[in-house]
Amino acid sequence: MTTMVIAGTPLAEALANVIPPKLVEMGWSSDGDDSALIDYVILMLVNGKTQEQIANDLSNDLLGLGEGDTQALEFSRWLFEQVEILNQQINGGGAPTLNDPTSAQAIPSFADQENAIPQPTGPENGAQDADMAMGDDTASAGDSIPTGPKAMRNGRPAGRGRMLNQINRAMDRGDRGDSALHRVRGPGGGRINAHGQNNGKGRYNQNGGGRMQGGRQMNMGPMTNMSPNDQMQLMSLLEEQARMMAQFMPNFVSPAINPAFQQNGPQQGRSLFDRVERQHGHRQHRHQRNNRTNDQDNDTDMDMKPQGEQDESNTDTVCRFNLRCSRKDCPFAHQSPAAPEGSPVDVSDHCSYGAACKNRKCTGRHPSPAVKSAHQAEEMCRFFPNCANPHCHFKHPSMPLCRNGADCTVEGCKFTHLQTACKFNPCLNPSCPYKHAEGQKGAFSDKVWTPNSGKPHVSERKFVTDEDGAEELIKPGTTDGSQSQEIPRITLDFYWIVRGIPPRIIVARAPLVRSRHEYRSLSTGPYDAAVIGGGITGLTAAYRLLQDHNCEKITLYESKDRVGGWMQSDTVMVESGGELGKLVLERGPRTLRAGFPTCLPLLDMMSELDLLNDVVVTKKSSPAATNRYIYYPDHLVRIPQPRPDSSWYGNISEAWKTVATEPLFDGILKNLWGELTNPAPESGQPDESIADFISRRFGSQVADNMVSAVMGGIFAGDINRLSAQTLMGPLRNRESGGESVLKNMLIDMLHRRSYWKMDDLLALQAGRPRKDLDYWRALKALLNGASVFSLKEGLEQLPRAITKRLLESKKVEILTSANIRCMLQNPSTLDIMLDLGSKQKVRVHNRVIATVKPKHIADMIPSRTARSRFYPAQSVQHLRADENNYAVTVMVVNLYYKAEHKLDIPRGFGYLIPRTVPFDQNPELALGVIFGNETSAGQDTAQNVKLTVMLGGHWWDGMSKSDLPDHDQACKLARAVIARHLKIAVEPLDAKSYLHVDAIPQYTVGHLERMNDLSQAVREDFQNRLTLAGSWYGTSGNGVLDCVRQGYLAATYGVGQTLSADLGLTPWRGYDYQSWDLEGGIVTSPVRFAEIHSSDRKLL
Repeated sequence: MTTMVIAGTPLAEALANVIPPKLVEMGWSSDGDDSALIDYVILMLVNGKTQEQIANDLSNDLLGLGEGDTQALEFSRWLFEQVEILNQQINGGGAPTLNDPTSAQAIPSFADQENAIPQPTGPENGAQDADMAMGDDTASAGDSIPTGPKAMRNGRPAGRGRMLNQINRAMDRGDRGDSALHRVRGPGGGRINAHGQNNGKGRYNQNGGGRMQGGRQMNMGPMTNMSPNDQMQLMSLLEEQARMMAQFMPNFVSPAINPAFQQNGPQQGRSLFDRVERQHGHRQHRHQRNNRTNDQDNDTDMDMKPQGEQDESNTDTVCRFNLRCSRKDCPFAHQSPAAPEGSPVDVSDHCSYGAACKNRKCTGRHPSPAVKSAHQAEEMCRFFPNCANPHCHFKHPSMPLCRNGADCTVEGCKFTHLQTACKFNPCLNPSCPYKHAEGQKGAFSDKVWTPNSGKPHVSERKFVTDEDGAEELIKPGTTDGSQSQEIPRITLDFYWIVRGIPPRIIVARAPLVRSRHEYRSLSTGPYDAAVIGGGITGLTAAYRLLQDHNCEKITLYESKDRVGGWMQSDTVMVESGGELGKLVLERGPRTLRAGFPTCLPLLDMMSELDLLNDVVVTKKSSPAATNRYIYYPDHLVRIPQPRPDSSWYGNISEAWKTVATEPLFDGILKNLWGELTNPAPESGQPDESIADFISRRFGSQVADNMVSAVMGGIFAGDINRLSAQTLMGPLRNRESGGESVLKNMLIDMLHRRSYWKMDDLLALQAGRPRKDLDYWRALKALLNGASVFSLKEGLEQLPRAITKRLLESKKVEILTSANIRCMLQNPSTLDIMLDLGSKQKVRVHNRVIATVKPKHIADMIPSRTARSRFYPAQSVQHLRADENNYAVTVMVVNLYYKAEHKLDIPRGFGYLIPRTVPFDQNPELALGVIFGNETSAGQDTAQNVKLTVMLGGHWWDGMSKSDLPDHDQACKLARAVIARHLKIAVEPLDAKSYLHVDAIPQYTVGHLERMNDLSQAVREDFQNRLTLAGSWYGTSGNGVLDCVRQGYLAATYGVGQTLSADLGLTPWRGYDYQSWDLEGGIVTSPVRFAEIHSSDRKLL
């Protein structure tokens, strides 16, 4: 192909229009709107790839067509034909006729020569009776037509005519007696002794008339019938013939065809043959082509011997494949592998260095280059594990590096141990993978657990005592790298003598990350980032990326027409007492829990967004915090909790009366006492449902009547499916060894010891720029004494503020209604390409943070690449798992009434409905009711009463969307619940309903293990370039605070920032935190909880 394709030209645009119908015809696209594949094909043309290279890339890497499939090759040939046709149409002239010998064509590639079909020319071109004579006396159609040699000299550089004239004389057969026979040769173009067979004579099995015809049927009549391209092909083949003669005859001096071909003369560039396109397919394909023989490979000159075979009776010749020989035991001679291709070879002089010769001027005989390749394949690459050559011939281990390094003492360790000596003495790196001499490296304990090592596996660590074994403590301030610390012995007689209760410690039971050094890149250079999903997690991640000076460009993709996710607030103006006031109605979450340190990242972002003045706080002493109810069996029951306006005696009396008389608490005192004195044994499983855990420990009444209501209000989920280890980790860890959960809780209270999520503390370190402890203490002081908080304009004020700040930056682009149709990773650059379809340009990003549903990410990965070796099969399998995509649908109905109605509603937060409530008391399948006026104090200016009814959740599992209630049905159900439970029958002023489909992801049994598998698969398949964050991938909760924390972690450690222990509260200092793999995947600490004492809490 002589036509050059340049991006953005009319030719490239014309190709983009003709390729889609061809893709549909080939069955590679359903509608032809596959812009990613179209752009990739045109990009290969712009990069100058050959037909074979394009066919190999399509069949092997992109489409996975497999061995023997010729669709890609057919498409490649068609593509090159279209390039020439469209170029003629756009740049001048009509579409060329394929059989027209004067049309512009490139020097054919090897595959073109193999597959070339003889095309008979018409009588007008002299193909029937033309004599082979090409001298000056050749007959012509007219006297005015130039002779052959002169015609060949037209348009050629000076000095070429003499050479061509010699060729014509050498080929002149006009005086021979057999010239008549040459006029009647068969259509195959062969000699008279070929018996009419189509026996190719070309070096690469080309069909046509003789060895020097360039792989196509050429009319050897008058030279006027040869196009300039045919002349160039003839030149290149003559040079190749001269080169071959030089190999067979060391003293042979080649004719002066091309000055650049002379070995001893001045070098003027590459010969024409060197400029012929080589085939760069895979070694396996090249090996198959080199060993392929068929009937068309016969050579009529060399005793009819097939060209694919070389006569081994005389091995004192140069191998026909020379440096491209793939036969390890080839008996023929080969040139020096260091010398330029085509160098002369003295077959009688054996080089003593063999295949390892590095002398560019060596003319001796060498073995096949396959000997060197085979030797390299057995030798370990000395650059491993840092080898960056994708075509490295040396051996690379299949197993990752051992975490203990080359000095591993674990018997039978199956991981890779380097034999390269470490250059540092002494070596102070505990994770150094290189070999060390005795005394060169300090003593570090093995990190790999073995069954007989004597220490428990990370998933088997339990509560231990001073008598039972070593204790592990996360103690801030330690500087050594040991993971185990000695805990001070407790000497209080109350514990040892009266209770006999030793201290306890909680550690991680299910780590979510492992150190995988072969996938760690920890990029700190400039990068381009994409965030998929415009919910609160995606907005937080984009905002944190904005603070990173290394992030040069941020693109936020949102499939809906707005950002913010489920955080939506409506403001309604109503008349109250003759004045117009406002009511804030929340469609999604309405308050945020003021828990420390979980809320600190959100306060940090609100501080930077200037939202702290708009924070509305609900105090712990307010009725919304102290009065919480459960509806059972037919009335509201207040959960016992101290009232701030009552004495301690009054609070105790009220609590005792409630527990003793309410059916909700039947048997609870007996069960609690039994758990304290005679605790049930452990389940023996790494995880179990909340219902199983609570029933085993505290009785089924507690699980059914109380816990089911709480979990229904928070997660709208079924406690028979929710994971106890995920959602009640600290509580379940306290039963280690069959001990009493309540007893261990008392110990922690008396010790003033608590357990904080390690991810919360990691998020405090993720802020940019880093803040000191005084800053975090000031933020904490803003919510001292607060139970929950919100914003004056509703919680949607937060995503609106983030969006405004993002749009003010020139390096942020927000794309709404963006439906990502395809996501692919470039195997060479590791960049991730996103295709939005609709003929939009494919976007390329260095990093991607995805916050959407796992199945949606799997749908972005085209299934047509499933047979490619780059297809992320493990990631897709985990992303499509049903348990990882299980979420519940919730209907929220907001009702507000006139202030004049004076409704009798108890003051409090609201009430929840357990699963044990009789069906006739909850036929609407409601989850609970929220008293809006108490929870939105400071937001509303109107005095109207507002209530929020939550419907559905796990009760609606299995229902199709068509069976879900519409607005009228939802309002009718909500009013029925209010009328039955609160005895409110008046007509509301208005009602608004909101259906949230798959709104709350459910963390079912085994969630931590599934997230661990998903995280590792994504890290490996996408080389740490894809990070997952959001409520779908949480490890402890799916609320707004959890999503903000994940956005912080994903936008810092997820994109390569390293974790340090030089500032603030850093309990991970007692662990080997430098080996934690936090880049890509799901960013979370392998240690879930950190033990925090009262002295440590004072730091915040």
